[in-house]
Amino acid sequence: MYYICTIIITQKKYIMRKIERLTTRLLTLLMFLFMVNLMTGQTSRFGLVELNDKYKKEIYEMNDNNSCAVRLIASYFDISYYLAYDMLKDNGREHGKGANIKTIITTFNRVNKNYYVNEFFDVSSNKGISLKYFLNNFAEANTDYILIQKGHINYIKVGGNTEKGLLNTLYGNEKDRGKNIIVYLPIKKR
Repeated sequence: MYYICTIIITQKKYIMRKIERLTTRLLTLLMFLFMVNLMTGQTSRFGLVELNDKYKKEIYEMNDNNSCAVRLIASYFDISYYLAYDMLKDNGREHGKGANIKTIITTFNRVNKNYYVNEFFDVSSNKGISLKYFLNNFAEANTDYILIQKGHINYIKVGGNTEKGLLNTLYGNEKDRGKNIIVYLPIKKR
């Protein structure tokens, strides 16, 4: 009996040491991944919400092209793609075609009475400005902006200041990070 108890206790100790080692390795890996995530976030200074992926099903079902304005309205106000589509259509957007700035602003200002756009800033001289330049020189903390690039539109939520700069989220497509901004419009609360 003594011999059996000794074997069981030895096996328990062995299993406990294995679990401790595995737990230590897992925690080390999680800490490493957390640090990599922090460093990536601090260097890029903005995250991205990919709207093509978010509305992939709706875009496919409607066979809608050039729909960046629809995605902007739908995601900013957290409404369905279909509702945003209809609102832009009511203000002049044609199916499969991009909307002009007047149509976008009119729709934006009608969708929600808490937010509006009433001014824009043209920075198109010398082919526009980069997103990084915009954030460093024009963006104000805790303000949202509609960003117009050549043939494209998206928006950015500019957060508060931190030690590493502003924390921001870009709502658009992966390619939007590299395109120059030609016009930006601050979104204001009423």
